[in-house]
Amino acid sequence: MTMPSSATLSGGNGKRLTSAHILRIPFPVDQVFPLFCPVREQDWLDGWAYDMRYSASGIAEEHCVFTTEGAIWVATAYRPEHGHVAYLRVEPALAVTHLAITCRPTNDGTTVDLGYRFTSLTPDGDAHIMARQQASTAVAAWFERAIIHYLSTGTRLPKP
Repeated sequence: MTMPSSATLSGGNGKRLTSAHILRIPFPVDQVFPLFCPVREQDWLDGWAYDMRYSASGIAEEHCVFTTEGAIWVATAYRPEHGHVAYLRVEPALAVTHLAITCRPTNDGTTVDLGYRFTSLTPDGDAHIMARQQASTAVAAWFERAIIHYLSTGTRLPKP
């Protein structure tokens, strides 16, 4: 699994960090892409809890809004025909995170590109995004293992 990360501290009062990861899932895109939905994440992501605040379809769609503990999420793009979804996560008084997910077919399954852009909102948010960016490699590796396990067994892999 290739997982390059880069840190960029940039202008304004906030700090910005980026992180990019590649997951390799030995299943077709039509099985992998739907799992990047707040509803379907409960199937494979141990500990995932959310509250859907708005979705006309009841699942991920452009402009759906849901919350997790301490965060508000908005789907800013939803293009299943292109294997692409993007979310904006707002953690009030800490940070804003843009998460872009693109699933591409390969000869042996699916490559998933995860791109994070973390922006701090406060001095406390600076430390928060540093920790998030540093943890993103482990999170991406966990996602890969958990998705493969779920698609192989139909069960959630317990979080270590």
